[in-house]
Amino acid sequence: MIRDQFVEHIASHRIREKLLLESGLTLEKAITLATETEAATAQAKTISGEQQITVQTVRSKPTVKSIGRRCPQPVRMPAAAGQRGKPHSSVTRSCYRCGSEQHLANAKDCPAATAMCKKQ
Repeated sequence: MIRDQFVEHIASHRIREKLLLESGLTLEKAITLATETEAATAQAKTISGEQQITVQTVRSKPTVKSIGRRCPQPVRMPAAAGQRGKPHSSVTRSCYRCGSEQHLANAKDCPAATAMCKKQ
């Protein structure tokens, strides 16, 4: 009775068909077969690369020993070889120190040019 309900309400159609084809099926045998089939399916997905694995990013904190030092400046990547010397019509540039789009970081009127970083 419980075995029949187990087979009837199992989520996977493939496992249900496999259990129905089995002769002399007991509850213990049905549970074992269903678990083995689920494990084999999961392993096959892992091997074939179908399963998406979630990876968390690792970020390191800046190691500033004393308060009052300037924040490290971001590394600027060189432009692609085909784009050197061409004007950036669709790209808006902004100051990496204060975020203003009116000037760049090397401008003398940037309010954050002489400011000290308060992050640790």
